[in-house]
Order: sequence, then structure tokens, then C-alpha cells
Amino acid sequence: MNKFNVVLVRPPHPKFTHLNAYSDVMESLVYALKEIGFDCTSSENTLNPTRTNIIFGWETAFRYREDFAKNGTVETMFPADTILFCLEQYAGINVPEGHRLWRAAKTYQIWDFSELNIETWKKISPKFEVFHCKLGYSPVLEKLSDTSTQDFDATFIGRIDDYRCDVIKTAYQSTAQTYIGLNTFSNLWGRTRDEIIGRSKLMLSISLPETSFETVRVSYYLNNKKAVLAVVDPKTHIDQSFRKLVLTCSTDQFRPHLDMLITNDSFRKGYAEYAYSEFKKFDFRENVYQFFKPSFLRA
Repeated sequence: MNKFNVVLVRPPHPKFTHLNAYSDVMESLVYALKEIGFDCTSSENTLNPTRTNIIFGWETAFRYREDFAKNGTVETMFPADTILFCLEQYAGINVPEGHRLWRAAKTYQIWDFSELNIETWKKISPKFEVFHCKLGYSPVLEKLSDTSTQDFDATFIGRIDDYRCDVIKTAYQSTAQTYIGLNTFSNLWGRTRDEIIGRSKLMLSISLPETSFETVRVSYYLNNKKAVLAVVDPKTHIDQSFRKLVLTCSTDQFRPHLDMLITNDSFRKGYAEYAYSEFKKFDFRENVYQFFKPSFLRA
């Protein structure tokens, strides 16, 4: 296991453009593996039989397998040494025997970004111990220019459901008299997304009730020295490494926190600098290395 191929599995249909959400972690992983000393490539919908394939989007492949591997099954779709990287939220769910997630855990090595997800996997008794691949700082994801003109106040990027719509609508109505602009965008990726983030003074995260924190999205903001305000509820699970890096509030405190962060430039900028400097201590390369550390020590 010294050559890897990081793969995005994506059925050929426009509705799967949202899988671009995996691209930042994939890019970080390729960089981390190369830094550790491995030979690593990347591809989309192309497995490399001479390398260990680390697959993103595998849940979609299993659900719509006729688009990726005709007549394939969960157990035979990928080579036996495949690693499945999980960036979805499976905390607290019941996975019945025979379900595609159950079969995946019984067949392949799984890497997962979430502490809570791992508790779900443990209940299945997976074939291999699930590796907690914590997200963290990656120099290849520093993509924003410090010279960007910040003409947007607060910005939320992500899927707008009824809950998030209500949170944003209530805050917008409350801030109408203070002239704070709230911007929302969905399905933004690449250069366009980075331009929007660069123009924003404050990035927003709104976790759905009783779910895990938006670790993937927030990681990218912190990696690019952006101040983040996260709306959470008492049951939102936040990984330990993020607790001191992100300002959090409840829905009823969203308005005053928003006012303070937008109107107090020195505090907001100081907080962004602090969070960035602390986030850099959680190096993604080191997190990935932990999986291979036992074999390096034996060598």
C-alpha cells in the first residue's frame, strides 16, 4: 500500500453536481499522501487496479450502481483493498443488516471525518476498524486573496431548506434597520465560490437541529482566514478541535451576534486571525499519517 488513487464517483447526471462538495477534502488528501511520501494520483469514475483506490461518493455509487458498474454489487463494485472515505452524516441512524452501508462496512476499509459517525459504524462491527480521519489545515486550500474587497456583510453557502430559510429570514427582518446584508448561495464551487467567500466579511454556518456540525464547510473557511458564525442547537455535536475556533450561537441569539461581528471590524478581524492560527495546529497531513504510523514504525 504505497500507491494511491483518490477517486470521485459521480453518475453522469446534472443532479450530482453537489458532489463537488468533496473536492476540497480530496485535494487535501492527495497533497497529504504525497507529503507523507506516497505516490498518489486522482481521477473521476476511473479506478486504478495497480493502486489502492480511496473513493469519495461511494454512497451514490452503491445507490445508483447501474450508472457506474452494471450488474455490480456493493461487495464486488470496488477492489478488495479499496478505502471508502465518508463525509456524510450517519450519526444516530440504525443500519439494518443487509443495507448497503452495512454491506460496505463488512467489505471495505472506511475512513470517516466524524466522531459520531464512527459510533454508528461500531454498531455494525465492521470488517476493519474505522479510521477517524479528522479534517484540518491544508496549505493547498489557502486560495483566497487578502486583497479582496469585502463588500458583502454575511454570507451563507449551502442548501436552503425550510429550517435554514426561517433562520435567515428572521435575522434579515431583524437587521433591516441596521442595514446588514445577508447573502445566500447554493451549488457554488471553485473560483466562483472563492470569489464570494473572499468578498464576505463573515461566513455563516447553520446546522440543522440535532445534527453534526458543518465541519467540512467550516474547515474551508478557517483554512482561508475567514470569521465564522455558527448557528447551532444544544444537541449539535462539534468535534473537540473546532470548539474553540468557531463562534456559536442559538437561533434567538443570531441577530445580536451578527450585529456585533459585522459592526465591530477589529474584533471580527482579530477573531479570524486567532481562529486561523489555531486551526493551522490541526494539520491534515498529520491526521492522515496516523493511519499509516504503525506500518512506518514497523519498517
